[in-house]
Amino acid sequence: MLVLFGLLLAVSPRAYCCIAVPPLPAPEVVGSVDGYTHLRVHVREDLALSVLEASLPEQERLVEDALEQPIASAGSDPYGLVLWPAAQVVAAALIGLLGTYGKKRPARVVELGAGTGLCSLAAVATGHQALATDYREEPLALLRQAAALNENQLSKRLPVDTALLDFTKEDVPEADVVVAADLLYLRSTSQALAAGCLAALRRGAQVLVGDTGRPGRPAFLDVLKQELRGAARQFRPVQGWSLVSPRHELISTSQAQPRLLNVGLLHLTPADLENSPHQEREMLEDRRETPDSRRTILDTAGDSAMELSSRPSAGRRPTGHRLPRLPRIRLRLALLAALAALSAWSRNQLTPTFSRTPTSRRALLALAAPLPAAAAPAPALGDIPWDEPKRKKTPLPQLAEEFTRAFQRTQWGVNGRVEPRYFSDSFVFRDPDVTTNGIREYAKGTGTVLSGCKADAVDVQIIEPDKFAIRWRIEGTANVPFPGLKIKPYIVTSTFTVNENGLVDSETDAFSIPTWDILLSALTPGLPFLAPPEPPVASPFA
Repeated sequence: MLVLFGLLLAVSPRAYCCIAVPPLPAPEVVGSVDGYTHLRVHVREDLALSVLEASLPEQERLVEDALEQPIASAGSDPYGLVLWPAAQVVAAALIGLLGTYGKKRPARVVELGAGTGLCSLAAVATGHQALATDYREEPLALLRQAAALNENQLSKRLPVDTALLDFTKEDVPEADVVVAADLLYLRSTSQALAAGCLAALRRGAQVLVGDTGRPGRPAFLDVLKQELRGAARQFRPVQGWSLVSPRHELISTSQAQPRLLNVGLLHLTPADLENSPHQEREMLEDRRETPDSRRTILDTAGDSAMELSSRPSAGRRPTGHRLPRLPRIRLRLALLAALAALSAWSRNQLTPTFSRTPTSRRALLALAAPLPAAAAPAPALGDIPWDEPKRKKTPLPQLAEEFTRAFQRTQWGVNGRVEPRYFSDSFVFRDPDVTTNGIREYAKGTGTVLSGCKADAVDVQIIEPDKFAIRWRIEGTANVPFPGLKIKPYIVTSTFTVNENGLVDSETDAFSIPTWDILLSALTPGLPFLAPPEPPVASPFA
């Protein structure tokens, strides 16, 4: 209970403060325009916009061009000419945020890595200014064509400005709001995006970032840690949709029907910067509020209190519905209390399964060390052919497809029953808190902890010449700290690197919901601020 109290107290209300995004209908394919796929996407219940994306033959050409390149490059990027799930969520959140700016002057919106430009279209459709940027001309030309299509449908001008911009090398333009959707693929790009977001915040802009759990999210958050308070660095899960438009298999898997999925939404304001004048002003205003202006919600499970302001403080920049922050000292003391309690509890346990207590994919192990070896269920791995011949090298797309089907068939992501022929002898598993060396140790640890779970592969994507990523849904029960502890379904993005022999030599995992959400959902699933469970999926690799 002490650990739970520390965790609850450490979770600042700021983690849930974001512009409301109502449930919206799924995007739909309505035909074609000049050889491009025509989609209609709701960004508000009463506003649907047209988006154009590359047709399947054009996607095939782009993929072939990319595969012929010796290294990844801007000229070989096949991903910017199709719509991605986070765009609808970010566009809807942007409309809500822009509604707080009033009508004195239009807000200035800059969209980074705009691609098909849905966010920019949403901004201008609601009377604001938008600059859509991308490092390739093709998506910007497609966006301009989509803007003209929407002008005819809405019977008004939609003056979207466009500009070539590589935000990994150039400064983010001045703006009131900076938005980015589905850009956290590569580590370097994610780090550059985070630096651009921080620069925008220092100039007084607000930031909206949407992500579906791409591999670059940890690197993105690592950069934000340098200047943002901890409670601000939380992606809020929002309901989104998968897409049913035709897709090349190496860009994204196609589905007959749209399905619900969680999109992580991050809303940042200048007040989220450590020691910013905005933050100090808001803290002073919060202290000046009288007891009558607050409603206190007591969480009896953890004896923690979160205070909900019933009125906005005078003089604040409009940011939508927001909750007041816990003072930084209280937050840090709470974190220390939780860590101290966790450490004391862990020292009383025996024989950890891993060399360090994990908190991410094996999130429940952060609550306590694993069961003693005599009590923990041993995974059934005795019949695995550890010395079988290694798989012969093939092109990466073929490896990724076969690997994903084997992952789905054997369920090794949760039961540890790996097929050694795919893996290098030097295989390393990493997540933010765990490193295991060798495929046997990985298999043993996974099977010990997660053998009561099920893994469903959602899709697989080539993200670099020697790297691919599988997104998969996990659900079931964990074996620690006691057998049968239910895990709320969520999405894992497992990124695999491939060595010169065509064998998988590392895996790094990222998650669609924060670790604290996984922990609290297992212990107190009824808390209202927890993310909804990831809906069931029918794996296309089954």
